Amino acid sequence: MKKIFIHLPVLLLAVQAVIAQNVNIRNNNFKKALIEQGVDLNNDNEIQVAEALKVTKLYVNKFQISSLAGIRSFANLEEFGFYDNNIRDADFQGMTKLRAIYGYNNQLQTLNVKGCTNLQTIYAAYNKLSVIDLSGLPRLKELQLHNNTLNAVDVGGHPLLEECQLNDNMMTSFSFKGSHAIKTLMLGNNQLEELNATPLKDLEVLNLYTNRKLRILKVYGLRKLKELNADFCPLDNLNMSGTVSLTKFTW
Repeated sequence: MKKIFIHLPVLLLAVQAVIAQNVNIRNNNFKKALIEQGVDLNNDNEIQVAEALKVTKLYVNKFQISSLAGIRSFANLEEFGFYDNNIRDADFQGMTKLRAIYGYNNQLQTLNVKGCTNLQTIYAAYNKLSVIDLSGLPRLKELQLHNNTLNAVDVGGHPLLEECQLNDNMMTSFSFKGSHAIKTLMLGNNQLEELNATPLKDLEVLNLYTNRKLRILKVYGLRKLKELNADFCPLDNLNMSGTVSLTKFTW
């Protein structure tokens, strides 16, 4: 067996080179926001990888940012807010420390959260998302994607998910298999034709207003359901048996 020797000075130089490496930030407004938020610790008007790795909480709201290129160098980031910008694509793939994303009111067409296994909160309302992949997020608890252009959404496989806001989209399909802890479900102003909510035994609020094709709705047996809004839904019939906690109902 051959033995490989690495000289310590050479190794130290290699480590120092990585630490001193600048993050490739393409958008000047993003860099400006990072500097204003104090990420540039050595005041050289650049963001080094070592500086990025020190950040766990970051908000860059209202900076007219159009690109988040470089954000994945912030590998220890846990909470990130970037709302009220002009961002079209947000790529957080593999950021395993990330727990919360606040990106509403942008121009988002893609949101990549693949591999974000600790993600609990996604706020990305008021964007232009037509598709989204939410698989592989076992800790997801709160989802707000209302006011987008989503056609089909699958929130299945999220046993901790409690709040789901998907109103004001273009959904013809909604799936939630394995996500039976949902307490608040907002699906109003979509194009759903049917919904069987009976597996959601913890459901407290169900909003379906202005689903003008919705003819089949099953809510019987939902003993914790307190609010149900089915305004402007052409339901053929509605079985309310077992909804013993219902205090607010409009149809």
